[in-house]
Amino acid sequence: MNESRNRVIDLLYKYKNRQLKPYFMKTVKENNLEDVIVKETEFLPEDAKIRERLLYIEKDLNEILICKFCKTNRLKYCNNIFRCCCSSKECYKQNLSNTVKLIHEKMSEEKKRERSKKISNSSIGKKMSEEAIKKLSKRMKGKKQTLEIIKKRRESIKKYYANGGKHWSRGQTKETNASILKMSESLKRTFKENPEILINAGKKISIIMKAKIASGEFTPNITNSWTHWDCYVTLENNEKKKFRSSWEAIFWLLNKDLLYEKTRILYTSPEDNEEHTFIMDFTDNVDKILYEIKPLELMNKKINLVKIDAAKKWCDKNQYKFVLITEQWYKSNIDVIFSLDLSKHNVNIDWVNKL
Repeated sequence: MNESRNRVIDLLYKYKNRQLKPYFMKTVKENNLEDVIVKETEFLPEDAKIRERLLYIEKDLNEILICKFCKTNRLKYCNNIFRCCCSSKECYKQNLSNTVKLIHEKMSEEKKRERSKKISNSSIGKKMSEEAIKKLSKRMKGKKQTLEIIKKRRESIKKYYANGGKHWSRGQTKETNASILKMSESLKRTFKENPEILINAGKKISIIMKAKIASGEFTPNITNSWTHWDCYVTLENNEKKKFRSSWEAIFWLLNKDLLYEKTRILYTSPEDNEEHTFIMDFTDNVDKILYEIKPLELMNKKINLVKIDAAKKWCDKNQYKFVLITEQWYKSNIDVIFSLDLSKHNVNIDWVNKL
């Protein structure tokens, strides 16, 4: 077998030096080396081609090369080299993105400016021929793209590069720019004549945002919903941790191990009979406790009763305990609250005196 392997390696050497040219595979068959190549690379799957197997032998590899992105598929073989990723589109896109980033990082600031100027100069003043416009029109047939729209898009691209890579409307408003004012008025007319467009768009956005909130991908803006006042605690690294109210901020300062707004529970609202997401105030995954902060005066509201019922059912299912924090908790901890140093934090405790 070693002799046969040496014959294969010798054949590869000749091929590398252009001695076999297009007759390479014919030479492999004439020398009865196909079985030897397959035997030497038996760790590869049956669909692996002889040329791919030869590359494994040439590089003295004894195991399959795995894609570094998905970490499951084998590296793609093409034109006597191994690609940087497998055949999947996701891995290809990721590899392309990494390559572009790497090139951009290695490029000096001067080269970046030169490249931007070249792109800008090559785009300005150039016109599409009638033939090119017709070809583009054919290709975009059925996609609601008129020649007028195509020309407008080209003009927009020219403006973009002429403006140093900044969008023409950047920093502009309908009060300062006639085009934006015209666009605004046009949209108003469209929505007035066809209100269903706005309604359908709103419904679509609502579905997307509900799904993102439920999955934890998006959390609504943290600002006090009644007063629009920002409440935050300054951490040791000088970062600001935002809260929706001083009640929550004080509770967290006395229970810093708790996770803020991490648990999400689905419930059906009695107001619109649709599914919504209840974001719990605090979660203790060690002792398995969910904390919700609510004043007693809001507990009689139907929506809050439905939310708490959904939270209790979730706790029963997941073996957690549900704890409701009301004014009583703050009254019993009033001395500890007043002993806190709140000079670094934007937290109001005047309400504590009124409890």
